[in-house]
Amino acid sequence: MAEPITAEVGFPGHGGNAIEGYLARPGGAGPYPAVVVVHEIFGMTDHLRDVARRFAREGFVALVPDLWWREGGTKGETDLVRLRRFVETIPDARMVGDLSEGARFLQRRPEVRRDGIGTAGFCMGGIYAFHLACEPGVPVRACVDFYGRLTYPNPTPAKPRGNLERVGDLRCPLLGIFGALDDLIPLKDVLRLKESLGARGSVIAYPKAGHAFLNDTRPSYRPEEAADAWRRAILFLREHLAPDTLPPGAGPAVPRR
Repeated sequence: MAEPITAEVGFPGHGGNAIEGYLARPGGAGPYPAVVVVHEIFGMTDHLRDVARRFAREGFVALVPDLWWREGGTKGETDLVRLRRFVETIPDARMVGDLSEGARFLQRRPEVRRDGIGTAGFCMGGIYAFHLACEPGVPVRACVDFYGRLTYPNPTPAKPRGNLERVGDLRCPLLGIFGALDDLIPLKDVLRLKESLGARGSVIAYPKAGHAFLNDTRPSYRPEEAADAWRRAILFLREHLAPDTLPPGAGPAVPRR
């Protein structure tokens, strides 16, 4: 496939406040399925731009909203303690609102299938992709959560409910992808999610992977597990967003019990 067409784009976010994002799409008129890609705590990084281009090479229009646009980004901050303090000040409702408007922005684009929009998030982004999949009135038909934290240790008015508490709110199928060695997400939480989901989706935990194992810019990267997880995610999204693009004989991303 030809190299994706990319652009920095702006759209009205939560409360009508303008934000920006990164868009990657296949060439051609489409229409293509689309994915709202939710970035890690580090914000709009070159890695997330690369992930968007990977989605475009697979035949998706991918939008990465910059959730820290109003604050001027993270300014290169990498200290996780300071980043977490920064994120704690931003209400979940604002972030989910921005992502919801990102989905609607995609739906208005002529190269996007109006009934084929999903979401995928990584690390912190996995939390908010999950939240987006619970939001009423948002045109999201499938969600992939890559190792998003499943509980809030200390809920606040800005962040009242973790993902395990919201399983019953899900409005579309979910694929949860985790590492069994993740020191941020206890395996017991992953198993609770798997049990709670039932027919709402599927969960896989890679025995030899930890947190952020798909990020090839970090020491946590695990190439074999990352390749398998990416294959499953793409198959899952095609299954729910564009079933006519599935390869002949393709089964579900994760075998159903």
